[in-house]
Amino acid sequence: MKELDLSALFKVIKQNILIILLSGAVLAGAVFCYNHFFVAPTYRTTTTILVNNGGLADVGVPGDSVNGSDLNASLYLVETCVDILESDYMFKELANALGGDYSSHSLKSRFSPVARGEESLLIDISTYGTDPEEIKEIANTFLEVAPTFIQNNILSVDVKVLADAVTISKVGPRTSSNTLVAFIVGVFACVVIFVLISLLKNTIESESDFKATYDVPLLGTVPVFENKQSKGNRNEKVK
Repeated sequence: MKELDLSALFKVIKQNILIILLSGAVLAGAVFCYNHFFVAPTYRTTTTILVNNGGLADVGVPGDSVNGSDLNASLYLVETCVDILESDYMFKELANALGGDYSSHSLKSRFSPVARGEESLLIDISTYGTDPEEIKEIANTFLEVAPTFIQNNILSVDVKVLADAVTISKVGPRTSSNTLVAFIVGVFACVVIFVLISLLKNTIESESDFKATYDVPLLGTVPVFENKQSKGNRNEKVK
């Protein structure tokens, strides 16, 4: 069985390093061009609502204090409210509020409501799209519909809007990171190909190749002499 010679593999990689780097550069260039010229930018805006069981609605009035049971009940409500905000009926209501210009399915794929933490009453609602003004309008309409929809499905719940759609940030495509990943993938794939070719190659080219392939004594080698002809550029091997 042919032993794995790491030094030989490193030698193969070193001999073909230019081709390997060029392969990575070509793939990285293709990914860069695709992201830069063909992929539409994606934007995101994040809004925030606060939910509680109604017992915390008047907290802040002088002399009032937070009731522990109300706080625990409110914390349990948060995940339920997230589930309600992700329901198909919620986005049917949103589609109707937007005048029927969007389907409920397309709207649902644009939203991502997430509880801010296990001990938080806040729900952050991210809205995605390719048009900043469009997603701002959709996100703010969502905030108009969501409180009423939640209160119609859960008794004794209070919903307050804490942050509407004001800030828009660009989230994609991530051209720089995608280009870097493509370069690494191209280099790695090319290295794997050269290594496999080297491992599958059965040609014996040297004494070390013979010893690595056969477990028999090597008595000697026959040198190859080259005789340059006076005419032409061909070399004739003399056996």
